[in-house]
Amino acid sequence: MGVDTMKKQANGYARKNDYAKKALSLINKKDEDITKEDAEWITHETVENFRDYVNPGFLEYRKTVTKDAQFAAVEWSDEGDCFKDVNGKKYIDCLGGFGIYNVGHRNPKVVQAVENQLHRQALHSQDLLDPLRAILAKILAEIAPGDLQYSFFTNSGTESVEAGLKLAKMYSDRTTFIAATRASRQEPRIIIRYGQRHVQKAVPSACFRFPPCTLWRYRNDGENNGSLRHDWQRCRRRSA
Repeated sequence: MGVDTMKKQANGYARKNDYAKKALSLINKKDEDITKEDAEWITHETVENFRDYVNPGFLEYRKTVTKDAQFAAVEWSDEGDCFKDVNGKKYIDCLGGFGIYNVGHRNPKVVQAVENQLHRQALHSQDLLDPLRAILAKILAEIAPGDLQYSFFTNSGTESVEAGLKLAKMYSDRTTFIAATRASRQEPRIIIRYGQRHVQKAVPSACFRFPPCTLWRYRNDGENNGSLRHDWQRCRRRSA
């Protein structure tokens, strides 16, 4: 490797390090200390980075971004039933993070419990037994309806769906899964909203045309406890 190449790499690492330090310095600032220049930098970087490094589609359908991204509302802080953008404008939260803020944003009791745990241990090592996981599983078993006894904790919706498919196959001898394209895992209403151009008519008793579906069949090939095979069959279902 040549000297010039090494210098270019070093300069590149230095710029990236400075960029990260600036972001951390803004995180460490109090809301009232965020200047107009800070807010403009955060907004610009957020839009550009979503376009180049996250998902440009977010900028096209989000109501908080105007056409051509001339204006974008960037969320920065929250408390109780509201959150604020980086410019200090306050919004009432009617979504609640799809349920994760059911006790409000930064609920004092939750914040205190998290701080106490962070001072003790941030994450479990996955080596010894985790007491908090066991305690939470017992509480869920006692308050959840039905005969739930065991809990499998996941970190994301994708992981939850995958685990659900595997558990369903362990429990049943059926071999077919039906998945609606452009759908969401949260609730059926979102499935209809995401596939709204396929909705024939909104009438009582949910008499509508479902979004296109994809069939997945489970094939036991004698290895790895079977596998999912995609049949590439599209279907449309209507209620009776």
